[in-house]
Amino acid sequence: MLEHLQNPIFPVFILIIVLMIGYASYRAEILPGFIFFLFASMGAFLQITGIGQIGLFRAFLTPVLVAILVAIRIRERQRLPFFYWSLILLYMFIVYISGTLNGIPFANYRGDVGMLLLAMLVSLAPVKESTYRYFMLSVALWGLINMGAVMSGWMGLNIFGSYGSLFNEGGRAVGLMRHSTMMGIYFAISVIAAQVLFYQAMTRFGKIIWFIAGSLLFLGLLSSLSRGALAGWLVGFLFIQYKLRGMSMRAVLGITLTGAILVGVASFIGLGEEVAGRFTDMDEDISAQARIPLIISSFETWAESPVLGRGVGWKDKSLHLQSHNTYFQVLVESGAVGFIAFMTLMWVGLRGVFKRLKPSKKNTEGIVIYNTGIAAMLITILLDGLTHSFDFVLPYWILLGFGFML
Repeated sequence: MLEHLQNPIFPVFILIIVLMIGYASYRAEILPGFIFFLFASMGAFLQITGIGQIGLFRAFLTPVLVAILVAIRIRERQRLPFFYWSLILLYMFIVYISGTLNGIPFANYRGDVGMLLLAMLVSLAPVKESTYRYFMLSVALWGLINMGAVMSGWMGLNIFGSYGSLFNEGGRAVGLMRHSTMMGIYFAISVIAAQVLFYQAMTRFGKIIWFIAGSLLFLGLLSSLSRGALAGWLVGFLFIQYKLRGMSMRAVLGITLTGAILVGVASFIGLGEEVAGRFTDMDEDISAQARIPLIISSFETWAESPVLGRGVGWKDKSLHLQSHNTYFQVLVESGAVGFIAFMTLMWVGLRGVFKRLKPSKKNTEGIVIYNTGIAAMLITILLDGLTHSFDFVLPYWILLGFGFML
């Protein structure tokens, strides 16, 4: 902590954060977008400035924001989502018991607990069209910033000065993840956010702006070279088309043509071979070949402790499991009890999102469009989890929190 205080940027950073917390507490509708952009971008900012680690600030800020918003709701005599919170706390308790029985220190899984707290925090936001709009804007903005950073690394442009190493191939860009798959998930949900904003734009100029933004983000998704995220985005896009436009042939042909043009642009700027190689050289992809043996291995590992698992954060085979399947990872680490709690939590959250997609609603209604986008983002992440682990990736729990709103 003394090193932090000696950093001249630290007090300014704390002042800005305190002011932003105050404003976010006053206008709760900006809260989901605020915490997404803050936590998704803070890791690189702290690394660049040398202030410290993101976990410490997230561990402090999340409970503080939850406490402030709970106090505001109690003062205004508003309901609290106790049922949803009880499910989250139950899963937290199972994770804690599993870790304790396996001798795993809390430090190994405190980040996972922090992500669960984010779902509780988002559930306190009001169900307003502006809440969704601010969130979509923050996701799209984050994606555009990272698109520029990652693409500059691929093209060999050191536009970020001495910190260019943060943004090159395999770097963490402006966000949390080093792995291209994780970056791919972030880009995929950013593209979906831009698509939803495109549908919601009321002016021709606005539609053009968001169409361009979505196209740029798609290039960023290609540059991340994540097959799973790209496939997840495709399913998410088809879901949007089906819910909002009835899967019109015109819309599908339009996005197909746009995709073809963007792939051509990617080839022009030097991404062609890398992108094509991810789909044509799968026979040489050691990671892809290893998936089936790892699934078999995960069942064998789970059989050693089937009820409460090996504990979140165990080190023996966690690296392999975390790289290949979210759901087997949860089963191995939390056991059958934790897996049931996890899937129940996921089902309840998804149900909360889908219940706002009633057929009687008009497609032009903002809440319907935005919840369609939230559902498509969740579909993207959950499908990618079949071949990779999102490792409690930040947007999953924030998005699930939308399903817990009252």
